[in-house]
This record gives sequence, C-alpha cells and structure tokens, in this order.
Amino acid sequence: MQTRYSGIKTDTNSLSRSASSVDFEAFNYLAPLTNPRVLGWIENPPLTQEHLIDYHRGLGRTILYRDVAISNLGNVHNDDIVAELADLLLRLDGVSWALCMGLSNNMLMLSLRSTSRKYHAARVIRKLIGQLGSAGGHAEMAAGQVSLQGLDKSGKQELSSQLVQKFLNIIDRHGCQPKPLVCGQLPSK
Repeated sequence: MQTRYSGIKTDTNSLSRSASSVDFEAFNYLAPLTNPRVLGWIENPPLTQEHLIDYHRGLGRTILYRDVAISNLGNVHNDDIVAELADLLLRLDGVSWALCMGLSNNMLMLSLRSTSRKYHAARVIRKLIGQLGSAGGHAEMAAGQVSLQGLDKSGKQELSSQLVQKFLNIIDRHGCQPKPLVCGQLPSK
C-alpha cells in the first residue's frame, strides 16, 4: 500500500502536477491504509555519501540556458539521483525546464521536468530520444534511456552534447548563451 500511495504522491507532486481524477481517487482510497512510519522511510530513505557526491557533481555541472537548467552528472551510483536533481533544478527561480542526464549500467538515463504550457514534456523527450532508446511520461515530467553499448568515452560525451543541442532546438532555446549555475566558468568535460 505504502509504495503505491508514495508512487502516486511522487508522480503527481502530491497531486499538484498532472493529476487525474483516477489519481485523486486512488490517493484518497490508499491514504487511510498506509503506515505513516513506513511511508516516511520510503519517501525519505537514508542517503549514502555517494548519493551526496553525485548531487554535488550534478549541481556543479549544471548549465543554465535562459530558463533551462541542464546537468550531465556523468557516472552515477544510483540512477534515482537523475530524477531527484531534475526535480530540484525545476524549483530554481526562473527555471521552467530541467533536463538531467546520468550514466548507469551502460545506459544514459534522462529525466525531464517542465512548467511549460507550450510543450508537453513526454512529447519532447520522445522526440529528443527518437529511435535511440525509450521514453515516456506526462505533461510536466518525463524520462528516457539510451543504450551506450559500443560507445567509447568520447562517443558518450558526443551523444550527450548532441542531445543537449537537440533538446534546446526542440523547445526553441537554440542560441541561448550558456551560464554555469555554480561557478564562474563552464565545467570541463
């Protein structure tokens, strides 16, 4: 019960993001059946040092393109960090798009968050990934993955760079000047 309840809560940002009437019904049905202590552990599990190291690296690699925040975390210890960082970056004042990428088990994991009324996040990420992998989601949040099988380090970096440029083109942000979130210069690759 707790995991289903928590899943609805997470996917809809406590029913404030892309929640349907079915989500509301399931949420209300499951709420009295959940154990608050277990739910608390699911929603706020203990964090490892590696998790915080990945978070730190992701923030340091975040580049702003006007109202778009993009972070390529590189290798991650747990691919959940990719979605967590996207959620956090979308909360940044002035940001309406957050795209995060991370490498896990020879896959490029992507997480997209948006407050845009013009574009649908799931459609954007499907167009972004195309035949390279799989993608899906909702109007305001989406995810995808691309296999990196057969690519060397430079091929992986090139793919990530191409996806960033393609994403900026899809949402009409091509030509925006990159600005690092944290430091005074762009991080090296």
